[in-house]
Amino acid sequence: GDPARSQKCIKELAAQGVSFVVGPLVTGTATWAVPEINAQGMLTVGPVIAGENLAGKDDFFIKLFPSTEQLAARLSSYAVKKAGVTSLAAIYDVGNREYSELWYANLKKFIEQEGGRVSAPVVYKAGDAVRYDRIAETALEKKTQGVFVCASGFDSALLCQQLKKRGAVPVFLSSWASTNELITAGGRSVEGVILCQPYDWESDSASYRSFSDRYSGRFSRIPNYGAMFHYEAVMLLADAIAKAGPDPGKAKKEISPKGYFDGLQGRVNVDRNGDVTRPLYIYTVEKNRFRKVE
Repeated sequence: GDPARSQKCIKELAAQGVSFVVGPLVTGTATWAVPEINAQGMLTVGPVIAGENLAGKDDFFIKLFPSTEQLAARLSSYAVKKAGVTSLAAIYDVGNREYSELWYANLKKFIEQEGGRVSAPVVYKAGDAVRYDRIAETALEKKTQGVFVCASGFDSALLCQQLKKRGAVPVFLSSWASTNELITAGGRSVEGVILCQPYDWESDSASYRSFSDRYSGRFSRIPNYGAMFHYEAVMLLADAIAKAGPDPGKAKKEISPKGYFDGLQGRVNVDRNGDVTRPLYIYTVEKNRFRKVE
């Protein structure tokens, strides 16, 4: 999420004649890169960018991931109405601040609308000399019914280990944690966690099954949301270029002109600004596998 570096990369790509981009990976980087992307007229498809600060704009950035507001609304509703959890401690990684702060703010808003509360967050930055034990202890001192963690799959796993050592409380995770690393690094400590994600690990779509089989055969693991959404982004961009040619402005008009495209797991609605609406699923981890709850 470094502003100067993000914009410098876009300028360097433009100088090399690049007109189309798939990326970036995190909301922080995208937040600073998009103004330069628009200045350069470079059509960019962001497969996994969730921040709603980048939505609702008619620009050169196509956002294929639902907003943090949509995800937080779904997770909050499940926590209160299905899990019976109305008070949450919160932990998040400020290394991806633009994403994490939006997740926290939206979760707090929706939980409070249901009559609950979310405590002041315990924040840290991945990559530093992180004391996960102390973070867990501080969060549990809030005396809440559960804990929300907004961090990568690996960091979420380490935090779950420390939380579980100190007592069995429900743990809710952001979609950022929905990766294979959560399970491989977390083991039994991540059993029972709750996540909201726009990706269905159990989809029976023929297109998705074909993609999953080919991906697993090549990489010896099942694809996660990042793999699927990046594949969709490349296919969507390639189709637009095939129809419109190498002009980014013309290609932009071919990004789902019908208001939807056929994704690997079904129809994906796209509005005039290039923002998508996808089904959102509640998942848990059970016996070292992601299992759909609803």
